Amino acid sequence: MENSIVFKNVSKSYGKINVLDNISFSIEEGKIYGLIGRNGAGKTTILNLIADRIFKESGEVKVFNEDVHENEKALRKIYFMSENIYMIKSMKVKEFFYWMSKFYKNFDVNYAKELCKKFDLDINKKFGYLSTGYKTIYKIIGALASNAEIIIYDEPVLGLDVNHRELFYKELLKSYDKNENTIIISTHLIEEVSGIIEKAILINKGNIILDGYVDEILFKSFKISGESRAVEEFIENKNVISKENFNGITKAVIYDEIEEKAISEIKIEKIKLQDLYLSFTNR
Repeated sequence: MENSIVFKNVSKSYGKINVLDNISFSIEEGKIYGLIGRNGAGKTTILNLIADRIFKESGEVKVFNEDVHENEKALRKIYFMSENIYMIKSMKVKEFFYWMSKFYKNFDVNYAKELCKKFDLDINKKFGYLSTGYKTIYKIIGALASNAEIIIYDEPVLGLDVNHRELFYKELLKSYDKNENTIIISTHLIEEVSGIIEKAILINKGNIILDGYVDEILFKSFKISGESRAVEEFIENKNVISKENFNGITKAVIYDEIEEKAISEIKIEKIKLQDLYLSFTNR
């Protein structure tokens, strides 16, 4: 498959703060990606560059092999659900759907109305009178119904209760199965999306620390624990991400291929994506 988005040697800073440090990565067309990192890691800056909301200082950002900057053709292929979407407070939900259908040629008004019923959102209600949670739902429905070739969700479930979160993920997968568009979910809620995303880009302090298929990443992610001498011997020449020692016991997280052979002095465990990320970023 082709790449729908490509970053090549991109840097961005605000004053003396370097937010993105010469990063390069690609987003494959028709996949669900997780852009994973803690607050301030650089996730939203990446998304704003994709949507041409801010300027890069160096490098290239391309969408379907076209420079995204001031490129309306490319931007019409992207729907960016962000916290900072400007909405007219007096605009009704149904009016928002009307205007979206004018910009996004594949926007499905009927599906948007169907989603309103599922989420219990009154289409005649004005944006200014919606609660924080329903403002998020309002934006989620716009994204789901857009049928854009690239849909970006920036922390999409903040403010939602557990039932609405589950409904969102269910509808996202349903929409993806139908359209096979490119989806990017930017979040710090790693475990919540780990079963949904196919590929993950882990970012910390403006740098990409891992990029790949989730199952391939987890295949190489282990926690090793046991008597210090045995653990040190086992992890020698391995890619050790973190290590701690206490009273003759060593615990280490490694990112490497290993043979899970039985060794009485040590314990080998698979770890989750969230634990791997924490090990990378807390060292």
